Amino acid sequence: MFEYLTGLITMVSPDFIVVDVNGVGYRVAVANPYAYQEDDQQAVQVFIYQAVKEDAITLFGFATQAEKRLFTQLIGVSGIGPKSALAILATPDHQGLIDAIQNGLADEIGTREDAIAKAAELAGMRTYAVVSLEPESDDLSDLVGLLSSSKMSNEDLIERLKELNGNGSQH
Repeated sequence: MFEYLTGLITMVSPDFIVVDVNGVGYRVAVANPYAYQEDDQQAVQVFIYQAVKEDAITLFGFATQAEKRLFTQLIGVSGIGPKSALAILATPDHQGLIDAIQNGLADEIGTREDAIAKAAELAGMRTYAVVSLEPESDDLSDLVGLLSSSKMSNEDLIERLKELNGNGSQH
């Protein structure tokens, strides 16, 4: 297992970066590869999660240990794999997601009704009414809607997140 790599960024692509460590180039999948372009020809430290599957060994990289911890929490949620977790990390605000995981609201991807029932249970409420307020859609509410869809595949989730990221909205 690797904890981190320290080296030069020698390549940036849409899905990964290459970190040169003493002449060996490590391909590392990261949430936002273009954030590393600013570090061109400067030594950087990238925290690493190594995923070993039957047909591949993949390195996932993170700018901070906190981001790596959130990644490991995300992949612990039923239905979220490493690639989906990276796509989620590419979104600008993670605090709501962190709160949901820590409060037991994201132990598996379920329906909106499942989340409401769990929230009521945690609040000790036996009866409750749900009132839906429909604000203007934004990237975060679209992401929450995607995560609520129990039939969304990881690939569909990634594609939708890429679409959201391409809308040009900045936070």
